[in-house]
Amino acid sequence: MKRFIPVACTILAITTSANADERGGGDTAPNAGTASGPSQFELSLWRTPAFKQRFARSYLAVTDVEPPVTEKESVVMREVLDLMAANDLDAAIALLEKNRNAKATAAYDFMLGNLRFTRDELDLAALAYGTAAAKYPNYRRAWQQLGLARVQLGQFDKARDALVRAFELGADDAVTAGLLGFSHSNTGQWLGAETAYRRAIMLDPKTLDWQFGLAKAYFAQERFEEAAALLQTLIEGDADNADLWLIQANAFLGMDAIDRAAENFEIARGLGGATPESLSMLANIYVNQGLGDVAMDRYLEGLGVESGGDPAPAFKAARLLTRRQELEPVERMCAFMRANLMDGFTAEQKKELLKVEARVAVQRGRGDREAEILAEIVDLDPMDGEALRLLGQYYGRQDDGFEKAIFYFDRAGEIEGFEADAKVDQAQLLVRNKDYSGAIRLLKAAQAIRPRDSVQRYLDEIEAFQRNR
Repeated sequence: MKRFIPVACTILAITTSANADERGGGDTAPNAGTASGPSQFELSLWRTPAFKQRFARSYLAVTDVEPPVTEKESVVMREVLDLMAANDLDAAIALLEKNRNAKATAAYDFMLGNLRFTRDELDLAALAYGTAAAKYPNYRRAWQQLGLARVQLGQFDKARDALVRAFELGADDAVTAGLLGFSHSNTGQWLGAETAYRRAIMLDPKTLDWQFGLAKAYFAQERFEEAAALLQTLIEGDADNADLWLIQANAFLGMDAIDRAAENFEIARGLGGATPESLSMLANIYVNQGLGDVAMDRYLEGLGVESGGDPAPAFKAARLLTRRQELEPVERMCAFMRANLMDGFTAEQKKELLKVEARVAVQRGRGDREAEILAEIVDLDPMDGEALRLLGQYYGRQDDGFEKAIFYFDRAGEIEGFEADAKVDQAQLLVRNKDYSGAIRLLKAAQAIRPRDSVQRYLDEIEAFQRNR
């Protein structure tokens, strides 16, 4: 019978020997291992039930990972194989079901699991594999196939347990290791995933799935430099793979290597592999670098990549560019959306586009157009607090708009989430009209709702001004 020396024993022996060498054989500490024997801590490990069980299993022969089959059972199995060769899977399943029982060989259950798996009956396949493993706990192939079925069912906790058991029984192939890595990653066990994927890569360095899995494990542990280095190796072997450039770009973002990330995003774009998400991230980079025109090109390109792309990043950039008075790219965005996307927008997206157009109208000095747009927004949604506030601000700038401004600020102040801001807006209007007492009252009310340092400083300044008048 072939025997295996448990790894734990080997490690403990090496540790004991190394400790003795370091001490020169003279350390007599009561709990330390010596050349003549293990430490108390090491002995406590050997006494645990789990260690004893693993130790006992180490003496099993490789043949013990397959269940015994009687001569009569082997005849049935040959009949099943003949039916499978004739592509009569129904008859093969029926024959196995007829012969399997609690005392029959686990090989019947395993064969039934394979047939169920072939027919994509994954739940029934997993049940059959589980029965085989329960009948014969050392049945390595049953544990492997059970793990595979559980992975395909998305039952990653159970898949992980089955695949770990297969490894304990000597399974050491790339697929089993890779599936174990996949199961670990889907249960948040990132160190286990990394270890398993490394093993899969060692056994099968050509399968990219394992490499991607390892990169994902690095990302989850925020080890971005290692992820970038791994992906660089993959890129060198497949430079036309846009996905590799995109994933590495995200690693560069994690490293704050923004320029390198932008370069990768552009390379992926040149390879035809850009996604709405990657173009949006690239555009964000360009916005922060002050390249508004190029940024808007990338945002709009992203919206055109696939129907229903999310315009939210473009709206956010438009607000920033408008504040910077970079109005041409924003106007181009609005024109593109009205011509190509408006019909498919939700009510919220339509309102957001109108708000962008209103802000541009303000910057362009087209106040009448601003008021028309904001009124259109309020018609779409009378409870849009931001539009009501903007209308109040618009009328507050008009010589004869005081009463309308107060009206809109009051309406905005009745909407949840806008109470404090609307009171601050109204207070600013009262200050311009020299009603300092009214402004102080409103600012104190706003602070009671949502305290802010900037509002408090404004309140302090007005109170000081009123005292010193």
